Amino acid sequence: MGSTVPKRIGFLATQFDEYYQNLVFHGALEEARRYPVQLIFYEGSNSDTLNKAGALDDTAFSLAAKTQLDGLIVMTNTMGSSFSRERIAGYLASFSHIPIVSIGLSFDNVYTLSPHASGGMSQLTSHLVEVHKRRHFLFLAGPQGHPESEARKREFLDTLSELLPEAKPTVVYADFLEEKAYERTLSAIEGTWDFDAVVAANDQMAFGSIRALEEYGLHVPSRVSVTGFDDIPYSVLSIPALTTIHQPTTELGRRAIEYLASELELGTADEVSRFTDLTTSFVIRQSCGCMNGGAEYAESTVDQLQGRLRNLFSLQVSERSRSGFLRRIEAAVVRTFKLEELLYELANGLKRLGIRFAAVVMVDMHKKNTSQASLFMRLDGDAVHIQTPNGQQFSTRALLPQGLPGDFQAYVCEPLQFGSEQMGYFICTPDAKDMHVYATLRDLITTSVKGALIMSLEKDRELTLQREVNKRTMELMAANKQLKK
Repeated sequence: MGSTVPKRIGFLATQFDEYYQNLVFHGALEEARRYPVQLIFYEGSNSDTLNKAGALDDTAFSLAAKTQLDGLIVMTNTMGSSFSRERIAGYLASFSHIPIVSIGLSFDNVYTLSPHASGGMSQLTSHLVEVHKRRHFLFLAGPQGHPESEARKREFLDTLSELLPEAKPTVVYADFLEEKAYERTLSAIEGTWDFDAVVAANDQMAFGSIRALEEYGLHVPSRVSVTGFDDIPYSVLSIPALTTIHQPTTELGRRAIEYLASELELGTADEVSRFTDLTTSFVIRQSCGCMNGGAEYAESTVDQLQGRLRNLFSLQVSERSRSGFLRRIEAAVVRTFKLEELLYELANGLKRLGIRFAAVVMVDMHKKNTSQASLFMRLDGDAVHIQTPNGQQFSTRALLPQGLPGDFQAYVCEPLQFGSEQMGYFICTPDAKDMHVYATLRDLITTSVKGALIMSLEKDRELTLQREVNKRTMELMAANKQLKK
């Protein structure tokens, strides 16, 4: 990057550890390497932080609004699963002074990127009806009213109505979640199961449905065809490999950066619009029933299966390794309620995870002032700086006292939220290979730091009480002496 001060681009989404959003972010990161920019992923909602009204918290969004950003990418399509359109519009209004890219939903005065999805679901439905002779369909939809889910559902129903006017498909809403799709499929199986095809509006719901079907001996695809939508990396690793609709996820991220680079005058005109194809495509694998093709095909299928098993074994080893690291970090931090010791143990654990830079920042919880913050821990390579008990104070606009280091091009910013109490945030470089690490670290830091702060307050209260007792004792002793005189 040289001496050029990098432009700071925020990336607002709901989950870093959700495959679709993570792929779009990494597409943006790949393209960002061509420009002097820094990407900050703000994780905007967490199913564990529901408030009394049932709405998800917006801590990260308010934090992003207080940060000095030069451009913004918002995954409005995934936000639409948690927030109303009006609420999203309210967030976008907070950033009207900078160029914004909305991925998915269209808003006034905002540049919108959306995959050209029409046609894919029609092809998939026609394939199931005409090639595999499926007649009884269960459709797993995302949240009710979600624009992308509704569009996929509508295209499926319209195509099926044309091909099989007598068909009576069942639509079940599973909110794009694997576990919910698993539960919904189990409920259908335990009721009256007469389906021979499950069409899911995303891949995660397809995985959940396959798991439920196989547990009940309804084998996929011999008994039931199952299809997905998105073509995330796990779709080719599943057994059977998932027939799905490929979405240009990484291309969306690249295009978003390309647009912002143009708006911020970081690229020349001939560099603009290098990515023009945002169309979806139908990907045929085995879960629909396409498994017969002679000896050559069978040999190829065996090779593919062996490759998938190797990949799954590698992922399992990686998962065990990650879990082991996190358990060691957790064991270290729960051994102490001293904030300084806790932060040292955390920093050492982060180094073992391969994270090169990290910081723990706390806001003033007593004054409810989130525009001012205090830096308590900073990890930079092998150097660890702990500043307790009060931390180094600075304006939240900078994210860190001297701003973000220019050595790194991307950061993940996780809000530290304990119930309805905004405690601060954890920011680090996305160096850990497992995308699930960051949310786990967020939760671990939140609970352990909160525990340390509570213990510190309790000790302060005990000391204050002890001083009062000592003071009263001295007063009584003095009064007793006076009485004796």
